[in-house]
Amino acid sequence: MKLIESPLYNNNLERIVNKFTFSELLGKRVFVTGGLGLIGSSIVDLLLKINEHSEGKIDISVGGRNKEKFFARYGKETEKLHFIHYEARKALELNNDKFDYIILASGASSPELYITEPVETVEGNIIGIKNVLEYGKKNPRTRIIYVSSSEVYGIKTTKNPFSEEMYGYINYSNIRSSYAVGKIASEMLCRSYYKEYNIPSFIVRPGHIFGPSANEYDQRVASLFMRKALKKEKLVLNSTGLQKRSYCYSLDCAAAMLFLLIHGEAGESYNIGSDEETSILEMTTIIAEEAGIDFSYKTPSKEEKEMSNPMDYAVLDSEKLKKSGFDFSFSPKEGFINTYRILKEMESGN
Repeated sequence: MKLIESPLYNNNLERIVNKFTFSELLGKRVFVTGGLGLIGSSIVDLLLKINEHSEGKIDISVGGRNKEKFFARYGKETEKLHFIHYEARKALELNNDKFDYIILASGASSPELYITEPVETVEGNIIGIKNVLEYGKKNPRTRIIYVSSSEVYGIKTTKNPFSEEMYGYINYSNIRSSYAVGKIASEMLCRSYYKEYNIPSFIVRPGHIFGPSANEYDQRVASLFMRKALKKEKLVLNSTGLQKRSYCYSLDCAAAMLFLLIHGEAGESYNIGSDEETSILEMTTIIAEEAGIDFSYKTPSKEEKEMSNPMDYAVLDSEKLKKSGFDFSFSPKEGFINTYRILKEMESGN
């Protein structure tokens, strides 16, 4: 079932399209890798909604490994919506296609993979962005967004939100750091290609993104708790839940990226995360109340400890993004409630 079939999701898309002007994207060609993932599919959905308002003037290509999943998600290929077989660790084959914009949103995104598939986690980032930047050398007018992560900031003891120039401590001997290290190395490649070859790329660092297009295997706590809440299962926290996050609704994240495609400055990094500090406990409470279920606490297992994000205070300063002219459309609480209700609509077939 396609998310666009949810009336509430469609309403959320309309809200963003009516708020921002994306006219600079009209008549352009956009390639989104990871277009079946949480962030990538939200971007594609927003582009499709813009096309509904503009007589289909944006040409959208979706990069992914499985064409059947593309059909299941988007229905079919059309004159303005295409599937491109894409694997981050393999050569980039675009058949001499010329794109105005490339959004690199592919890569491992579920915590257990950082431990069970650390090689793929690191290489998927570094090889993926290198291939796209090499494409950029041959097509210097293409603007490139690399989707990094707030995990590049590491751990710090002060309770101030991370601005783009701040960094904490990353434990490089911990295999879970394969994710953060892969992102950091890929960011440096972006900066290096910009410095040496003037490739117009820039970096976005999303906070803790959540939304209804997360896949059924996503083990991030927001996605996991949404699936459990739909089944009316009791939610169980593996900690006190006091860790603070800059939770951000996936459509707000997608809108920010499209906005930065137009207004972002090459060579720069931008945080994408709500200004509101939300604890995991607060998130759990919102979901549990919306679903009418209970939650409790337990001591995490060894495996759960290994997968957990070591950052207790992962709050982002989004002032730089806001100074570019962007502002968020949904509070974290509204995003959590919308996600649950959209998934309920999908489950019931509207």
